[in-house]
Amino acid sequence: STMIEITSENKIPDLGTNKVIGNFKMINSKIRIGGDHNILYLDGVVLNNTTINVRHNNSFVFAKDTRISNFQPLIVNHDANIVIMPGLTSGRIAANIGDGNLIIGKDCMFADDIFVQSHDGHAIYSADTYKILNRGKSILIGDHVWLGRRANIIKGSQIGSGSIVGTAALCSNRRFNCNSIIGGLPAHVIRARAFWTRTGVHVLSKVAREQSNTCKNDNFLYTENEFTEKFIKLDNYLTQTSDFGEKIEKISSLIK
Repeated sequence: STMIEITSENKIPDLGTNKVIGNFKMINSKIRIGGDHNILYLDGVVLNNTTINVRHNNSFVFAKDTRISNFQPLIVNHDANIVIMPGLTSGRIAANIGDGNLIIGKDCMFADDIFVQSHDGHAIYSADTYKILNRGKSILIGDHVWLGRRANIIKGSQIGSGSIVGTAALCSNRRFNCNSIIGGLPAHVIRARAFWTRTGVHVLSKVAREQSNTCKNDNFLYTENEFTEKFIKLDNYLTQTSDFGEKIEKISSLIK
């Protein structure tokens, strides 16, 4: 179907059965919507140098109190649910979501050239049973996760809260525990029981660098039960629930 383009929060064209709701601002960005019955809930959101392509039907995008920066593009396919919780900062990122959902937790930090995709792009079948081998799977990125430059987060990835994903790591179809340092191709846990802060040690004075050698802070330590309750159960709920109002209410209760 024809794509309807939005380039300003002050000039929303007739979207038919689609809706864009909430208080948001657009800077060098555009939202392109095709299909029917798609809902974008953007509240307290700044779209900065971002293109969102909603290509099909019945998809849902929720973002609150965050900047969505440098998504070039964010592609949303049939029935996909995308949730971006408060506090995301990001460099260049390309995301293509369908046949699964994408949930990004609070206070995440993404470096440049990140690639996120919940499917393989094309179908692969068994030559014996003729059944499909490669259905898509949701991607769950917990609270306070740092994705390093050129990280690839592929279908079925579950990145536990508080974790760090190293440069050029390939995460696919695996759950990584909270507070892990993750790297490699394929990705594996390099170190458990670690946490990170946004402090840039390289810009500190010599004295401040010495002081930063220890950080007694338990605020960035998370449990597996917290991840299950917040992210895995939310993913299941979003897939099973068709009422957009109920989805908004559920997510809003989780991020209070």
